[in-house]
Parts: sequence; structure tokens; C-alpha cells
Amino acid sequence: LDAIAKSSHHHINIRICFKRRNKRYESLGSSDSEDSFLCYAEVPKMNSARHRYWNTIKSQSFRVQRKLGLLNISDDFGEYAPDPKSHRIVNLQSSQSKKFCSNHISTTKYSWWNFLFKFLWEQFRRAANLFFLLISLLQQIPNVSPTGQFTTLGPLVVILTITAVKEILEDVARWRADKSLNEASAVLLKNSQRIQWRKIRVGDFLRIYPGDFIPADCVILWTEDGSPCHIVTANLDGETNVKERRSPATSIVNIKAIPKSLDIRCDLPNKSIYKFSGMMKVNGSEEAVLANDNVVLRGCQLAKSSVPIVAFVVYNGPETKVALNTGVTPLKRSQLDKATNKQILAMFFVLLVLAFISLVGSNVHDAFNGKPWYMSSTSINQFLSFITFFILYNNLVPISLLVTVELVKAQQASFINNDLKLYYAKTDTPAVARTSNLNEQLGQINTVFSDKTGTLTCNMMVLTGITVLRGSLEGNDDNACVFRGETLSDVKDQLENVQFNELHQLLSMLSACNTVSTIGGSYQAESPDELAFAEGACVLDYKLLGRRTDADAEYIEYVHNGKTYKVAVLRTIPFDSDRKRMSMVVQYEDKSTHVWCKGADEVLRPLLKRPLSSAIYNEMVAYSREGLRTLLFTQREISLDEIKSLDENDAKAAAVIERDLIAIGASAVEDALQDGVKDTIIQLRNAGISVWMLTGDKAETAEQIARSVGLIKRTAPVYTIHDSQWVSGTIGDDAGLLIKGDDALELINNPEWVRRAQYVGGVIACRLSPNQKADIVRAIQVASCGKGTLAIGDGANDVAMIQAADIGVGIRGLEGLQATLASDYALPQFKGLARLLLVHGAWNYSRICKVIHYCFYKNLLLYFINFLFQFSNGFSGQPCFERWTLAGYNIAFTFFPPILLGFFERSCEDKSHLQYGDLYRTSQEGLLFDTRTFWLNILNAIFHSAVIYCVAGLVCEAGGINFLSIHVDGLFGYGTIIYLAVVIVANIKLLLIMDTWNMPVISFSLLSIFIYFVWLIMSSYWMLLPFMTFSVADATGLFTNMISSLVFWFSAIILIPVCCLSLDVFFKMIEQNFIMTFTQIVRTFETEFENEYIGGAVLDLAAEDTPSLCKLFNCFQYEKPPSTQRLQSQFSQSTQHTTIFP
Repeated sequence: LDAIAKSSHHHINIRICFKRRNKRYESLGSSDSEDSFLCYAEVPKMNSARHRYWNTIKSQSFRVQRKLGLLNISDDFGEYAPDPKSHRIVNLQSSQSKKFCSNHISTTKYSWWNFLFKFLWEQFRRAANLFFLLISLLQQIPNVSPTGQFTTLGPLVVILTITAVKEILEDVARWRADKSLNEASAVLLKNSQRIQWRKIRVGDFLRIYPGDFIPADCVILWTEDGSPCHIVTANLDGETNVKERRSPATSIVNIKAIPKSLDIRCDLPNKSIYKFSGMMKVNGSEEAVLANDNVVLRGCQLAKSSVPIVAFVVYNGPETKVALNTGVTPLKRSQLDKATNKQILAMFFVLLVLAFISLVGSNVHDAFNGKPWYMSSTSINQFLSFITFFILYNNLVPISLLVTVELVKAQQASFINNDLKLYYAKTDTPAVARTSNLNEQLGQINTVFSDKTGTLTCNMMVLTGITVLRGSLEGNDDNACVFRGETLSDVKDQLENVQFNELHQLLSMLSACNTVSTIGGSYQAESPDELAFAEGACVLDYKLLGRRTDADAEYIEYVHNGKTYKVAVLRTIPFDSDRKRMSMVVQYEDKSTHVWCKGADEVLRPLLKRPLSSAIYNEMVAYSREGLRTLLFTQREISLDEIKSLDENDAKAAAVIERDLIAIGASAVEDALQDGVKDTIIQLRNAGISVWMLTGDKAETAEQIARSVGLIKRTAPVYTIHDSQWVSGTIGDDAGLLIKGDDALELINNPEWVRRAQYVGGVIACRLSPNQKADIVRAIQVASCGKGTLAIGDGANDVAMIQAADIGVGIRGLEGLQATLASDYALPQFKGLARLLLVHGAWNYSRICKVIHYCFYKNLLLYFINFLFQFSNGFSGQPCFERWTLAGYNIAFTFFPPILLGFFERSCEDKSHLQYGDLYRTSQEGLLFDTRTFWLNILNAIFHSAVIYCVAGLVCEAGGINFLSIHVDGLFGYGTIIYLAVVIVANIKLLLIMDTWNMPVISFSLLSIFIYFVWLIMSSYWMLLPFMTFSVADATGLFTNMISSLVFWFSAIILIPVCCLSLDVFFKMIEQNFIMTFTQIVRTFETEFENEYIGGAVLDLAAEDTPSLCKLFNCFQYEKPPSTQRLQSQFSQSTQHTTIFP
């Protein structure tokens, strides 16, 4: 029923009778197209008096206060009201009937008493951590674990401790920020004493002075001299312009004394920062309607030029609108993260298979050689044997992977935050990575969805021209007078000595039909459009002086030709994104009353008295084709009787006054493009990223902007989904596709059309609502089979698509912080998007892929040897390494190099990534991490593990070391040789997979090997070291015996690494010289021509018209090019199917 009411475009009444639990109910509802509801009143038991009462109720006419959700049914018998859960009633603090929450704000994730429980819950929700916890528990079973009881638990505790310290530091920073805010002070009206914000309660009276911040959501009760106050909402929505607020239109409050009683009925706490409705009753008699312009919200600041105010607290702490809007961005996971989880699951099954093979091998060995007398063949022992092998091989799933990746991603986010090339000095705004979980996803974007206004354009409006319908007020709509020029001064010259009624009315509306305030001689507006109108009208000699409020009404004053005009404002219905228009009811000095209405032409056309003339319509189309924003200006006369009958509700009042309007003219406003937008879009398209423009603007304007920014070529045709070329699929690759709001649903519901739309030259979707933008993003995600999408915008109307896309980017512009707060990454300018994706995205993807591959490689390299060793020890479950040495592998000897790999690895320089879009294809298509590359890496690790095991065995046998002996130079001597070789091979392998060597990585690789030698000494003499609180008995004296062995030094440091890595080095040389990829070709240029010179000519990687590498190969001669022709042929092969340059 509520849905029926909401879908109706007319005022309707709904009445339903029903019984529930032996009680009779009757509903009364009142609704129009918005904010509908149903109210149900319980019918008392039907005695004769109650029966007469109910008949009286049913015969009455009920007025429903829509936005309040209140239904009062009154007669001699009393009053009935709806469920109090539908609204809030606030009284004076001294007589408050309900206890509300405090004003204390906490954004911390943990508290001192729940940290341990909540942290452990968060960590063990991860499959990998839960797996290692299971292994740790299994190791506690007596005589089952071959690696000791704490060899997995120890590293797990270390990793969890590192993560816990990171969480604590982040939470302490949040706590300190909360503390400074909670301990700020405000002034109570009651005793003029200052009180901390956290002690403020709902129902308190506050005195707020200019420059003070608002501590809670409050209703303004009084302003000095009755004039409006002004607030700055930059902390709330990012808008730096001041906004006007006023006390209710009543004289009910004497601010020198707190009233005896004050009741406010208002909305329940909600997120809408632009909507508020309520009713205030003072001293039980006089009432006043409350609206959004009577409220100041927590986080706002009373402007320093404003008057002091007294306010009444209605929402506190976590119930304030700013707190409710501090929501959590929807959980997003990168494609690489999902792929990694699948591979971890695959390795888990490999682990089960190896454990099962070992169990079968153990039984086969016992069948041929006899089972030892101390072992039985019961099913319990079989199960325990399986557990033994399961524990032995558990580190095939790398325990350090998660913490390594976390640290790498955190540093990558820091690189983005501190990138000076993403910093915008004009507004002192850096780039901000609001999450680090999606860093690598930046390198896998296929489609970018961009807003237009404020994203591609500057959102700094300038009035460039007006068109006036001369004689329209007399019924003649055919004479359109156009006033255009390069500057407004040219327009002013054209208007000299030109006077007629419609022109005066239009310029008066430009000057006064707005919410612009004058503060300190300058204009302050809530939107760039209104500021452009006021400033433009001022240049055209219609200067707005300001607003003032008398006892009876509000007045707007403006000056023209030295004469001051005073217009009384009787009613204002503000602009919003749904209505797309603004209306004012004004009274001229001659006491005539008029309706001023301005808005989008498609919205106002149905409201006109006469059809919109082709004269002005053609001019508006011409404006739009130039990329200008247009508004239609209309008016009509209205009688005082109509004004008096207006409903307090804006929607109902609009239905009365916004009809039979007469068009008098139109305006053209230019919104200049941001710097570098065209170059950025070209760079993105060269990288294989398609760009869509999603906007609520007119089709003509959107198309012109799309051509201006290079989204569609100037000469390319543009089709709609209804054109025969589109339906038949015969449009060219350079053609553009235009989708209007009404066609968006039709496109979304046709998967073939969605798929086809991804391959056209450019897509423009106009006249879209925020939800339609999000629907288009989701449709492309489904049609592209999971390929990466990115949405970028700067306003609240872009939040839906930002949250729907795989990655959301917010631009901190003039439309506020809503988009930024909902985003994953924030940029100061659109031009930073190319660097964010093509440089940081490509680097991050490559780094994370290599870190993941390496973590799996190094673990399999060591722990697969334990599987091979079972073939030598009769599948007894005995490892060949000392248990604490085994545990230190991931947290000491190979911990730091992969982290530094993730910090500093780069395939090519940033200039190359921006210039050569094909470099992005590697990450975009996921070539560095897929099933093939993962299992090739696993096979490589198994091969190296087998080589190490076999070569070490042969060398030990030749050197007389019995690795099956229980002596210190036997089993663990053999294990020490293997372990040192593994550490050396693992660290050298890391250098081989890197494209760029640097001192930090090389230094820590050598340091890791050195740390192992230090540990070998410490473990050999552990009993002499007081800080060694655990026993390393198996390694006692091991170093002394091994250091004197030539076999140890020769095999572990030289022979085994050479045997292992010689093939890797060979294949690396083949790849670098004969099977070059495009990335390697570009890297060759960077290494061979460090000063960017080729045969004396400069290779300017930043220039827009730089010739392609193909031309460079053909145009220059090299002094020492051993493989010039080979490079030419390889480059031609790698680029024959791709287009690199525009």
C-alpha cells in the first residue's frame, strides 16, 4: 500500500479496516509522489460511547502532516497518534521524558576491553590464519608433530603481533583525534559557562558565537537582530561557500530566559544533510514549522562575519547527520586477491595429496620392511600418521604471505599519498589512498565511468550570454533577442540603450532569484551556477545588494541604473536534483505579486502556459552544442488569495504556483574544462581503457563536451540505440553512442547491446539519475565478465556509481566531499587519473604479483624437501632440519627481501608508462598472475627443491657425511647444508625475478644470509646465551663441526646454487635477447639510453607528438647496437596487432 501511494502522482487518501489479535484497526493515509506513509489507529472496544466516537472520527476530515509522519485525531474524547517510533519528541533537558545518547563520538575500531577478542575474531576470519591456527593446535598432540609444538605457533604469534601493533597504532591515532573533538568546549545558555562537547545533552540550549564550530545538530531559536546567520559547511560537504540559516518565522522565544516549556517533534535521526522537518511548540501554545534552513549541523562553523545565535540540541553524538554519514565503504576485493585465494585453496589440496602419498608410502615401506615393534597398525595410528605428514608439509601454504602483502600494500598507499605529481598546489590538495586493499586493482581497469560537471570541467561557471523573448509577456513568443560576446563587457555594450520589460525581468531574476548572500562586499553562493548569475548580473548593471529581514517579511535589494529595487520574498521553493528547478513568490514595490521560476527546459516545458517557442528553443540548442549549460527563466502573476492558500509543504505549494508559466528568456553559462583532461583521456584510451561519460546534463551539452575532451572525435558520427546502424551492429569503431536517461534501462536489459557498447569510440549517457549511473556500471561489470571498472566523480550524485564500481575515485571539487568520502581513492584533478592507473596501478600490480609468486616459491623450495626426504627415511615423518631453524625461515631469513621487492620493483620508468599505453596491457589482462604462471612457478620451485636435495645428497655421500646418522654431523649436518643452500638460492632467485635492482633489496638479501649464519652460531652455543630461553639441543655444536667441512662451504655456497639457478639465468638471457616483450623493449631504451638520447636526438617521453618506437628504430643509427635488427623485428612482432599511439 505504501508502494501504491508512492507511485501515485496525485494526492490520494487510503483507508483500510482490518483486525489483528482481536483488535480492530483503521488506517488513514495521505500522500503525493513523495514521502508517503500510512498511519494506523487502534479502535477502542465498541461500547456505545466508543461507537459514537469512532463514527465521529470517520466523518472528520483529517490533515496528515506528511514529513513528520504525524496523524492527530482529536475531539472531546482525546487524541490518537501513530507509533512514536516514526518521529522524535524533544523537550527541555530538565523535563526530558526519554534518555537520548550522549554527545561523545568514537571512531575507534577497538576499545581497551574488547581489543583482544575483536582483533582475534577479525584475524581468524581469514582462511590462512585459521589454517595455521589448526596446525598449531594439531602440533600440541603428543608425539604427533615432527617439527615440535611451537614451530608454527611461534611464527603465527609473531605475525599476529605485528598486525596487532599496526592496528593499535592506527586506533590510537583515531582515539587522539576523537579526544580532541570530545574535549572541545561550547557555551550553555543557562549559566553562560563553557562545557565540553561530550557533556552536551539533547534538550540543551547553546549560545554559539561567530567562528565557533557547531557541537551537535541544533535548531536555531534566535539570531541577533532577527537577521539570518551564515555557516560554513566545509567540514561536512567540502563546500567553502557560506550558507544562510535563519530562526523559525515566529517571535515565540525570548532569549534572555529559557522558556517554561518547549516541545519539538521532528524526524528520526537520518543521513540526509539536506532535509529536516519538524514542528515546534513553545509554552504550550504558539507553533512554528521547522525546515532545513532552521537547522545547523555538527561539524559546521558559524561564519566569522555572522551574527551570534542560540540553538536547541535535537540530535547528539552518533545520531548527528555527520556521524550517520560516516559510513563504511562497501567491501571490495581485487581480482588478484580472489585469484590468490583460489590458489591457496589449490595448495591446500596439494598438501592433502602429499600427506596421503606419504601415508601410503609409509604403509608400503612397512609392508616390505616390517613395521617397528613399537608401532601398531590401528586406524587411530593411521590417522595420527596422516596428521604428522599434514603438519610436516603445512608451510606449503606460506604463513608470511598475508602480512607481507599487507605491509607492501600499506607502503604502496603511502607512495600514492606522497606523489608530488598527483599534488595540486593551487588548492593544496594531495592524492589520498583511502584504502590499500585495491592497489593492484588499479592496474586492471578496462572501463572508466566519469561524471562531467566538476570532474571533466572545473565547475567554475561564467555567464556568457542571454536570450530574451521580447514581447512574451504580451503573448508574442517569436522575437528572440540574443546578447552574446567574448566577455560580459561585450554583452553589456550590446545592452546599452536597450530596454524592454522582458529584459528587465530576466536580469532581475538573474540578480535576485537565488540564495546568494553578500558578506564583506563579496558574493557567497551555495552553487557555482548561482554565483555566476549574481556576478554576471552585477556586470550587466543589476547589482545584488543583499538580503534583509524585517518583522514581517524578507527583502532582496538590487541596484540598476542607480535606482534601488526592493523585492519582498513571500515564499521560496529551493532547487534540488529531483525537481531541477527553483521558484520564488515575490512582491514588487507596486504590490503586484509574481512567481519567478528557473530550471531545466525539459522540466519547465510541461509547466508552461504556451508551448515553448522554437525561437528560444533553437538558441538553447545552439548554446548546448557549444558545451554551455542552459537554464530557462519563466514567470507569471499570482493573486494574494492563491498565496494565502499555499500549503506549508513545498511539494504541494509547488503544484499550485508552478503552472501556467510564461517563458521570458534563457541563460548560457560556460564551465571550462580542467587542465589536461584531453591528454588524460587520450592516454587512457591508448592503454586500452574505454571511457564513458555519465551525466545528468542535456544531450547536446554532453556531446559537445565529449568532443572537446577527445572522448569522441570531432568528425565521428554519434548514434542512439534506436538508430538502424546501432541495431544492426554496423557502426564503426570511431563512432560514438548516445544514451539518454529513458534509454538506459533498455540498454541495460540487452546484454548484446551492453557488450557492443564497450567497443565503440566513446559512450555518452545523459539525463541520468544517480541510480541509473550505478545500474549502468553494474551492467558493464556483468557483461565484461569481471573486468575492472572505475567510476570517478565529484558530487553527491556520483556516490552510487562510485560505490558500485570495482574502484571508486572521488575528486575533491566544488560540489563537496560526499564523493571523496565514499571513494576508495581521492584525487584533486581528473588529470591525475592517468598517473594513478598507468603508473601506480601497473607498478602495484607487478609488485604484488611478484611478491605472491615469490612467497609460494620460497616456501615450496624448502618444505618440499621434507617430502623428498621421506623417500630416504622410510616415510617416518622425520624432517631433515632442526625445528627452530625451520620456524625461522619465514620470519627471519626470507622475510625482508620480498617486502622490499614490493616497495621498489618497477618494470619501466613512470614517463614510459604514461607515454606507451601498451605497457598497461600486461597488468590489464592479468598476464603476470594466472593459473599458468602460478603453476609454472610451483613447478620451478619443485625442480629447484629436487636439485638441492639430490646434489646435497650426492655431495654428502662423496664427502663421507652420513645424512641418516643421528650424530650432529649426520642428519642435521646434511640439513644445514641444504638449509643454507635454500636461503642462498631463495635470495638470489628474488634478484632474478626483479626488473630493477636497487641497493635496499640487494643489501637485505645479503643481510638475510648473514642472519642465518648468526643464527647458526647462536643455536650451536645456545646454552651459553642467557637470552636463549628455549632449547635448540639438536643444533648443539653444529656450527663448529660444519665450519671445518669443505663439503659444507663448497656445496652450500657454490655448487648447489649454481646447479639450481643456471637454467634460470640461461632462460633469463634467452628472454632478454630473443623473446623480448614490449615491456622489455621499452626497458632496453631506458637502460641503454639513460640520458634519453638516441644517436644525438632527444627522446622526449613527455611530448604529445613523440614518434613511435618503430619510427625511432628506423630513423636512428646506433653506435654500439649488437642486436639492432633483432630488436626491430621483435618490436614489430610485439606491436603488429596493437595501436600504441593516437
